[in-house]
Amino acid sequence: MSFPPHYGDRLIIDSGLVQLELFHDGIEEQVKDLLLNAEIFPDITAPYVFPWYRGLRASPKDNIQSCIEFNKDIIKDSTTSSWRLPFFIRYHGNLIGGQEIRGHTIGTNLIMSSGSWLDLKSQGQGLGSTARRVALTYAFNHLNVSTAFSFCSAANHASARVSLACGYQEVSPHKIPPLPGEHLTSDMRAFRLCPQSFLAKSTTISVTH
Repeated sequence: MSFPPHYGDRLIIDSGLVQLELFHDGIEEQVKDLLLNAEIFPDITAPYVFPWYRGLRASPKDNIQSCIEFNKDIIKDSTTSSWRLPFFIRYHGNLIGGQEIRGHTIGTNLIMSSGSWLDLKSQGQGLGSTARRVALTYAFNHLNVSTAFSFCSAANHASARVSLACGYQEVSPHKIPPLPGEHLTSDMRAFRLCPQSFLAKSTTISVTH
């Protein structure tokens, strides 16, 4: 399969415990069900709540299709130098959250950033850290990513803990190179990870196309 994948291509990264499945038509109804029923944040008014999630909670029927189309469009708009891959996290056969990875070629280096979320009932079990490790193992070992970045609101301590558990080091947001699609604000924390510092915890993966 060529990279980045085209919309409709199947791509599953399996660690044995969790699987990351790239969005495609075959899981659209499962994704809709997850998005409409997942509770991600205990406090919907928190400043770090995703705008798309707040919109879904306010008006599910009006916003669910735009969420689906967004996942389709970012795959379709991906190029070899700048891509976004929306994976969904599967645990015991069920979708429990999302793990997006974004790649940007800067000079001769491939830089990655990521974003993720889990349904509340799946949080606190190490599954978010596991999903991130699966994505990072794929990025470092299969895509030759040189550096990975992660960002979160300063108030979102759970997200920061996931990054630190994987070996990221906190850095000043001002030291981050401009990355397409990333909009850093003064209230955000930034983390950087190189392959040598990755705390993989014996993560192994198989990749199915």
